[in-house]
Amino acid sequence: MKNVVVNELGREIEIKPSAIFEKYLKLTESDVKKLFKDEPEAKSCPACGSKKGESAFKIFGLNYAECLNCSTVYTTLRPSDDKLREHYRHSASGRFWRETLSRSTAGKRREKIYAPRLQWIKDVAGEYLKSAESIGDLNSKNPGYASELLQDDYFKISAIINPYFKTEEMPEPKGQLDLVTLFEVIDYTS
Repeated sequence: MKNVVVNELGREIEIKPSAIFEKYLKLTESDVKKLFKDEPEAKSCPACGSKKGESAFKIFGLNYAECLNCSTVYTTLRPSDDKLREHYRHSASGRFWRETLSRSTAGKRREKIYAPRLQWIKDVAGEYLKSAESIGDLNSKNPGYASELLQDDYFKISAIINPYFKTEEMPEPKGQLDLVTLFEVIDYTS
């Protein structure tokens, strides 16, 4: 098995208009303060379990640490998966993202994120998985990306595996998949 990690470069301002994005940030800050208000401070790195870390920076009143063992940067407060799912489904910032920000930026997101991402996937598959005929995306919170993936005909079978945002247009696969993607997943799991 081969694991490939991609870091998508792109400027936020190219994709998200500043006034709308500023409102989203304010809503997010308010929601994060509510979400984290009763959380105990984590004492270990979520990647390697080391208890050796040092302060890195602070955002929205949350302290971030850098692990001295593996260099992972993490928030020292971590809500449960249930709280995170609740946040993405029902928070004011989550609703604003789905109903306003993502809709007003759909064209730019398609151009700057989805099309290059799909091309990258096809390039990787063409180089490392020449016989791959099926692809599945796991737990994407982005219906626009899911739609682009399902409409692309590079793979014979394209599927979305997501129990949280299930729709008729997002069929789940039957059997084994040749390639699985996990974009935008780590930021909403504990």
